[in-house]
Amino acid sequence: ALIEEMTKENAKLRRQALILSYLPDPVVVISAEGVITFCSMQAERVLKHDVSGLIGANIEDIIVPSSREAIRRLIRDLVIAEQRALS
Repeated sequence: ALIEEMTKENAKLRRQALILSYLPDPVVVISAEGVITFCSMQAERVLKHDVSGLIGANIEDIIVPSSREAIRRLIRDLVIAEQRALS
């Protein structure tokens, strides 16, 4: 049962990634720690990095230094909002 559930979840995530990859705008998904877990081909074009090099990288290493504090605040605020929504 656990394997079946994990297989379904994996298929769901792959479908979501496929949908995101077709959006015309760049999409970057990051963890609460700032690690990039997904990025669309459009993000590759905008950030001028290969997708394979972006996955697993920290977003702070990719963006310009002047934007790093804003990204930290955004991540913090999103984590707080998620925790509130789950409470």
